[in-house]
Amino acid sequence: MSQPISTGGVSPSEPLALQDGAPRRGFPFDFWLLNTIEAGERLAFYLVWPILMIYIAQADDPGGLHRSQDDKGTLVFWFALMQIILPIISGGYADRYGFKLSLLVSMLISASGYALMAAEHS
Repeated sequence: MSQPISTGGVSPSEPLALQDGAPRRGFPFDFWLLNTIEAGERLAFYLVWPILMIYIAQADDPGGLHRSQDDKGTLVFWFALMQIILPIISGGYADRYGFKLSLLVSMLISASGYALMAAEHS
């Protein structure tokens, strides 16, 4: 004869998500805050992307980069390729050495990139 499964004093009809003390109505404030920040980041990235493509190949404006369409395609290709490959490499690094060290390394790389951009005046 089979043994009944213990539910830990919670009725079996109650969903598991509600058994762990999660709010009964919707998601917590932190969830909405983080998702709003992430949505804003994605929106900023995808709104800048087409403008950046115009800026790269804009030949009629003195402030443009005056690159050819072939150069623009090459830049987009390498950027997209790095977007695909870099998470694989950085994810393996984070799994091996821990997320705190990987965050530190990524912040140092970002800070040095911003410092190099600030140092460029031409």
